[in-house]
Amino acid sequence: MKHYELADIDPHVRGLVAALQHAGYKTLASCQGHAIGGHTPYVYFQCSLEQAQALDRMVSQCRLLRFRWEVHIPTHGDRSITFMPITQ
Repeated sequence: MKHYELADIDPHVRGLVAALQHAGYKTLASCQGHAIGGHTPYVYFQCSLEQAQALDRMVSQCRLLRFRWEVHIPTHGDRSITFMPITQ
């Protein structure tokens, strides 16, 4: 897997990727989203189930984020966890 420098990460998710990496999460992919096509921002990462649940609890209480984010934990197969805004 190619290693990316933070300067290569989309600017609107760069801080989030840096914070996750600093906290020990292995980030795999990210995107700041696209206005055309309605793609929302996301960060894919790997961690233990306990780490993902702790992150989800912290994010649900944070009022400083531009979007309401949530952690999507796969039920089987894929081991990557997705961190993305709640779409409504």
